[in-house]
Amino acid sequence: MSNLERMELFPYDFSDHIEELELNFGTNKKIPPEIKLQTLIALSYYPKYKNLKIQFSYKKINSTMVCLPDWRDFFKKAENRKYKIHINNHPENQMGVAFEQIPFNAQIGVIGHELAHIEDYLHKNIFSLLLTAFLYLTPNFRSKYEKKTDLLTINHGLGWQLYDFTYFVLNSNYAAESYKKTIQKYYYNTDDLFELINRS
Repeated sequence: MSNLERMELFPYDFSDHIEELELNFGTNKKIPPEIKLQTLIALSYYPKYKNLKIQFSYKKINSTMVCLPDWRDFFKKAENRKYKIHINNHPENQMGVAFEQIPFNAQIGVIGHELAHIEDYLHKNIFSLLLTAFLYLTPNFRSKYEKKTDLLTINHGLGWQLYDFTYFVLNSNYAAESYKKTIQKYYYNTDDLFELINRS
């Protein structure tokens, strides 16, 4: 795929289909109404999540979004757990970019990345989850883990949306330099994403 063929998704392309998207991909999902369209679009690229319990909620966090299994469900089977995706909605928090500041296509990209984390969680029991949480504190493991999640996002068809998110953060006045360095350190940069998307 060349750069001229890159996929852009726009609200007006899907706004007439939101009821259909919700019917097909909104089961057991708790989504704030103002981000419902972009979230349902992202979920449509993960059809096997149709019946999973996923809750999206706002929280002051040091990144744009974060996805974690509900700790109260750790002992349940992976498919029966609830998964929580927290969304940064605090523009004054300079450690991350508030979701509302991100363009529509890039919003889908970062949601797609967080949904890709769930694919990893679905293959882990409580001991594997705890080990992952512990190892995530080490830079080398974190970098490999997040880049693997980027690859999963690309493989699910949301590579260009992820590219747009990364590009936006690295070139945004909304993002602190410390956050840009975090993105550069632990995730694929735009050149790498471009190559990986074209190769997929």
